[in-house]
Parts: sequence; structure tokens; C-alpha cells
Amino acid sequence: MASFTKIALSVLALALAPAAAQAATTVISLDRAPATGVAGTNGNTVILKDIGAWAHVTSIGYSLTIEALDPSYVNDQHVWFGTSDTLQAKFTPDRNFENSGTARVEGIADLVAMDLDFFLNEDGLLRVELLDSFNTETTPRGFWSGSFSIVTDDIATDGAVPEPATWAMMIAGFGVVGARLRRRSAAPSAIARA
Repeated sequence: MASFTKIALSVLALALAPAAAQAATTVISLDRAPATGVAGTNGNTVILKDIGAWAHVTSIGYSLTIEALDPSYVNDQHVWFGTSDTLQAKFTPDRNFENSGTARVEGIADLVAMDLDFFLNEDGLLRVELLDSFNTETTPRGFWSGSFSIVTDDIATDGAVPEPATWAMMIAGFGVVGARLRRRSAAPSAIARA
């Protein structure tokens, strides 16, 4: 009987436990997306992507072709990642290309190791803005093609409130356990009394 009760309580504890965090990857594709100037400049590509409320952005994979027109350099091309209202992590895919031209870059930026990881807001929107830190004109001088792979960990949330049918099953289960306990304690002893 004790093992049956322990099993019933264990199942109940698991049902009400918080959900575990799960990693998810979201891909953002670019096709010659322009970068015109510093953050907030008209003409910069700004992408808002719904990833999920309170998601924890932990790393960014990238496979990009970045083109910078003279006088901008490839290492003047940056990308900001952040929430819908705040830019959180500035990233420069190719810091070593100090010329105009085209660069092909691939890799993974571990935002946790760089201390740049962040949580999205309740709206779940990730903001991505492409920018050119050198250009002061209104004509784009940077162009991005390829993709970003955004890796997030959904934070652990409290277990959802069970549906009425689930509550009914749990209550019925407790009723069965209670009936078994009561029946067992009311059963006559098998030992003969002298």
C-alpha cells in the first residue's frame, strides 16, 4: 500500500512541476538587405520576429555574405539584436575585413560566453537591425545576404493549470486511493484471536 501511495504522489508531483526549458532555433533569412547608417537610421533593415514571450536568446549562428560599398568597409557593418524596444547585443560578423568589397562569413556567436545573452519581453519579439557605422548618407552602402540562426532557451514556466477533465481524473484517483486505504484498514485481521 505504501508503494502505491508513493507512486500516486510522485505522479501528482510530476504533473504539477514546472515545465523544463527547451531550446529552439529560429532562422532569419536575408536577401541583399540594406544597412544605411547607425542604429535607428531610416533605411536600415529592421526585422521583428516573434520568438516567444520571455525567451532567453543564448547564441546566434550566421552564414552571411556582406557587401560594403566604398567608402564603407565590411567591418563597418554591424547587427543589433534585442527586444522590441531595446537593443541588447551589437555584433560585427567580420572585424578583420578593413576594405570595401564582399566578405563571406560563417560562425556561431555564443552570447552567454560573451555576456551578451538576453531575455525577450512579454510580447516575444526579437528585433534585428542591420547598420553601417561609417555611412552618414541616406543611400545604403551595406548589403546583407544569408541567414541568422537564433538559438533560444524558453525559460521554465510554472506548470499550466490542468483542464477540468484532468482535475476530475486526479480527484477520482485520490478517491480510489482513499477508498483502498479505508477498505484496507477496515478489513478484519487474518490472525486468529485467542
